[in-house]
Amino acid sequence: MRRLACVCFCLFLAGWFASACDPLAPEPTSVAIALTSTPRPTVTPTPTMTPTATSSPTPTPAPPTRTPVPSPTPWRCADKIGALVDLDFVSEITGEDVTYQAYLPPCYDDSGRRFPYVILMHGLGQDQTFWTGELGIQRAMESGLALRGLPPMILILPTGGTEDLPASLVWEDVIIDELIPQVEANFCTWENRDGRAIGGISRGGFWAYSLGMRHPDLFSAVGGHSAAFYDDQPPAYNPLTLARAITFPAGQQPRFWLDVGGLDPIRGNNETLVARLADAGVDVSFTVNPEGRHDAAYWAAHISEYLAFYGAVWPRDILDQPSCQ
Repeated sequence: MRRLACVCFCLFLAGWFASACDPLAPEPTSVAIALTSTPRPTVTPTPTMTPTATSSPTPTPAPPTRTPVPSPTPWRCADKIGALVDLDFVSEITGEDVTYQAYLPPCYDDSGRRFPYVILMHGLGQDQTFWTGELGIQRAMESGLALRGLPPMILILPTGGTEDLPASLVWEDVIIDELIPQVEANFCTWENRDGRAIGGISRGGFWAYSLGMRHPDLFSAVGGHSAAFYDDQPPAYNPLTLARAITFPAGQQPRFWLDVGGLDPIRGNNETLVARLADAGVDVSFTVNPEGRHDAAYWAAHISEYLAFYGAVWPRDILDQPSCQ
């Protein structure tokens, strides 16, 4: 725009001076030159975006803090040693004293529980101390408990039943009608067949099988260790005779165990009993230990196996036993 104005102005002056110098030149005509300025375009500013206000979430109040209540620690038996108690009662059947020992497992008094139990009978020329003395049954029991290989159970070790039959047949009545009620009155026991077992060595094995085969409602397990079976015993009490045609009410067949040494002179009759029971459809856990004889060394060597058989189906944890209340 400035350059255009300047050019026009110069032309004006040039024309003016030319006319002024020429006398013949006509009177100059005034020319109006309109100078217009082109307006600059107005730049429209880009609109600024106003941010949309966001609403802040209302904070959720934290739940009240609760002080945790510690769970009570389950009671556990810390003892490792049980108790051996000497007991006796006067038999109304024989008119004589009946002595027996009771082994009570560790924490028997503190647990408030009922325990299964085993009646274990000795052989000829022995008494109740044979099991705890020469055979070491308490040591075997407590070793098994410490390893949780045995359940806590009571052992009842009576003296008797060693007279020749038939004079000693009253021993059955003493066991059933007097000893069992005495035990269950004095101690917290299961008081049913599921919590009772019976066994014995030599003559005691005879009695265990005689009682167990004829009273399956009383005993859930029967064991004989070098059991003394002979054909000349009264048939009504003789396991060899009873086995020929024995039957059990539904659900009342006991678990049976027999073991004998391979060098024991009465091994043959043990094998005969097992064969007759098998013919009657009765299963027996039977073991012949090749080097065994009919003596304390043999029974002591296998005492832990006997205890494992009797306690096989009973709870290993003392707290799983029923309450004594």
